[in-house]
Amino acid sequence: MEDELQVLTEDTNPFYCLEHFPIKINFRLSNLSNANPSSIEDFAQFLHEYTHYLQTITTINGISALLSFVDKLLHMSIDIAIDIALGKDNSHLIIKSYKDEFKIFYNRLYWNKKPKKFPICSNKPIYIIQTVYNPILKKQSKEIFIYNTKDCLFHHVSTTMLRENMAMMANFSIRGIGQDSIMDHVTIYPTEDNPYNCKYWLIFNYFLYKYPQITNVVKFTYYFCELALMAINTGEFIEKLLNDIDDIMKNNKYKNENLFFDLLWKSQVGYITHNSDVVSSLIVNIKMSLSKIVNDNEFYFPIIRILELAESGLRYKQQNCITIYNDIMDQIWVQKMSKIFLSPIILQPDGVFSMLFEDEEYQTLLGILFGVTIISDKIIRNESITYCPFLDEIPICKLSTSDINAICSEHPFDIPVFEKGGCLFYNTALILGLLKKDELEKYIE
Repeated sequence: MEDELQVLTEDTNPFYCLEHFPIKINFRLSNLSNANPSSIEDFAQFLHEYTHYLQTITTINGISALLSFVDKLLHMSIDIAIDIALGKDNSHLIIKSYKDEFKIFYNRLYWNKKPKKFPICSNKPIYIIQTVYNPILKKQSKEIFIYNTKDCLFHHVSTTMLRENMAMMANFSIRGIGQDSIMDHVTIYPTEDNPYNCKYWLIFNYFLYKYPQITNVVKFTYYFCELALMAINTGEFIEKLLNDIDDIMKNNKYKNENLFFDLLWKSQVGYITHNSDVVSSLIVNIKMSLSKIVNDNEFYFPIIRILELAESGLRYKQQNCITIYNDIMDQIWVQKMSKIFLSPIILQPDGVFSMLFEDEEYQTLLGILFGVTIISDKIIRNESITYCPFLDEIPICKLSTSDINAICSEHPFDIPVFEKGGCLFYNTALILGLLKKDELEKYIE
């Protein structure tokens, strides 16, 4: 599944990966311009992936997954620190023991039931409600399934579909593809098993049929998906959301499209933030996680920053009651978003990496967290770390002298700490208890 692509793969398709906090693209960010017709396709791809990043920071679905992942990292690092303090050498075993724990949080982002076949045949997209087991809630819950006229199956309106429909609408919007021609583009990212990739467009297609009076179904679909991702129990919330939309349409409340969008957004976000304790409980969980952090460990600094970012994202939505959608989602919009919600690491071809703004401290912090997740992932996968992966596989290291390269390639665990702790591999190995015992003991009081 493409959502499970890892940073170290050779795949050239752009993607965002919460597990390591990067966007990987197959073009240079500096060459992109939404005003340049020759680069608009690449910019649309980047915008698609940046939307996934924003979903992580600004929606309850994303933040709950982020909290779950950060909690696992915290517990793992604490277990390793205790192991080191006791003079033991079980870091590899501790990291591997978290393999299943790290898999669990993906459910929050990518839970998806397989398509179902019901004794219904239609030439129009319709939806049905089914009660199924929800692994996020750990109980039975209502879920929505939309009929796809291309394969005659009912597809789950899952967190995966919501995330992809929302990101795809951003992609279509910047490319200037209107709703009359979108269906000509639904085979984007085709696969042999799923040539129509309905997770990218099926919600849009349903709205196109259901609400012909709405002239901006791209914006409507984006709104709908963003709202749906603002709930833990997305299935039951979607049922409410669809009923509320029908009520607006049937009771003559749809008089002006702009007013309709404003009414829809504010009424639903108001319901989410004021009539439920989800936002409050998430903020409490963020503060609880922050309270567990020991301030004298460098590894915890990026976690603190990301938790603070998650809290600010929640409060931004709660207080402003606005969508992150913009009618023109261009480079100016991206810069505006990055000032509020910062930036992931952006991995580009030929070992180029960057962020959307210049902040050396934040880049260093995120780099350390990136390093910890990469090395942990390699250990869990039983892959070799006898050389530094940040030198060749993911060339993110800024040090490039031939002497340093030789050490990194042949004896990475013997690298001494550089001035101000500048070696990403050293810091990562220190945090994960992978250095030699005499080196680790320098940091034990």
